[in-house]
Amino acid sequence: MPVQRPLTVRDTLDNPHFAQAYVAAGSSGLDREIRCVHILEISEADELLHGGEMILTTGIGCRGEAAERRRFLAALIRRGAACLCIELGAYMTCLPEEWILQAEDAGFPLIVFSGKARYVDITHDLHRLILGHRSGSPSQPPQARERPDKERLGWLLEAREYGPGSEAWRRDPLLQPFERLPCRTVLLQLGGATGRRRDTAALLSGNAACITEAACLLKRELERNGSHCLADGDGSIITIVIADASPAETCRRLLESALLKLAEWLPQAAGAGEALSGRQGAAESRRQAQLALDLAGAASRGRSPCLFYEELGVLQLLPALNDGNRLEDFVDRHLGPLLLADRLKGSELLLTLKVYLDAEGNKQEAARRLYIVRQSLYYRLERIGELLGALWLMPERRLAVQVALRAYMLLHPGSLREPEPQTPDARPSGDASSSASRSAASRKSKSSSVLDSGGASASTLL
Repeated sequence: MPVQRPLTVRDTLDNPHFAQAYVAAGSSGLDREIRCVHILEISEADELLHGGEMILTTGIGCRGEAAERRRFLAALIRRGAACLCIELGAYMTCLPEEWILQAEDAGFPLIVFSGKARYVDITHDLHRLILGHRSGSPSQPPQARERPDKERLGWLLEAREYGPGSEAWRRDPLLQPFERLPCRTVLLQLGGATGRRRDTAALLSGNAACITEAACLLKRELERNGSHCLADGDGSIITIVIADASPAETCRRLLESALLKLAEWLPQAAGAGEALSGRQGAAESRRQAQLALDLAGAASRGRSPCLFYEELGVLQLLPALNDGNRLEDFVDRHLGPLLLADRLKGSELLLTLKVYLDAEGNKQEAARRLYIVRQSLYYRLERIGELLGALWLMPERRLAVQVALRAYMLLHPGSLREPEPQTPDARPSGDASSSASRSAASRKSKSSSVLDSGGASASTLL
């Protein structure tokens, strides 16, 4: 049996990533064991550490008073971190004198990068080395190196057994951030009618290699921004779990930046759950992400492609109502006449109503997003008023209609999508007939007075 030995701080100094690094203090502690690598940019470190961590930082969270910096380093030493690596640059131009004194007294290695350091690459390479040293090999064993994120996601989200049961599998350092940090699950729907990539057709038919390529690309983009991330694809859905305590808006910016790299794979929509702790929390976040994705499929195109569970508001209650026929009855009660008219006449009254409410009653914006002239919109809105009754614009009724629209989208994922952008030649000039448009124009004043009485204050629930 191979003899297992730990990876030490001294071992890492021979790594190519540390070619421009030097030990500034605490050289007596170079034989400390490194159990994992952690990027840390906040000063409150106590709750994030379990001991044995190599801490990588740019110093952005340590620009306060000297006393605050001393507390930060004292916390690392107290919690048993292996060492602290600092990149000198924009956030920290020189090593604080108080850190040098503390590190020397405690035998705590301070390693300085005098130039730019790729912390994500360092994290990946050292985690491979850590597993390799535990198995008695200088590099990560092939079985572990080839292990996909699918296995990790199964363990995290579905409580499945993970790997063949060896110690290296059970103590996977790449899973440690997901055990101690809140986890936000994101589901991304890929696919569409056209695409520039030659392999888009393969993607739409569920080609596993193509889906995996897209998932890996997205993961790399998120990790370049310092996020701990797991990603895997199945069918046309990519599942992502991000270990991060950042608020939803910060996560949204990271996701939108990463999604730009997937433009040629035609990302349609994404749903994100809340950031919750533990394996149970990660599984609940996935359930939330699925609900958000179901509703994001028909979200207005003027908004972010990713819908967060926190944004759903009252719509978070919809799954609890989806037992038997209750939700279907609610939809039929409030939208039944429109559904019947669309089915019998091939009209788009339901989509028109959804876009009009999403545009907060702005007729010009609604017509633009539907690619119809305003006279056609006036005609449709008047017909909607006739079918739903004049009282549908009362606050309570309007709220019920909005909830029913989202319930319909939940029951019929992918429905009520807004039309794709059209060329001027292909843009319709009106509805079923020009006479209908002229008739609507003659009644414009009447319909506008009715709809503007409540439509201007209509707001979307997403």
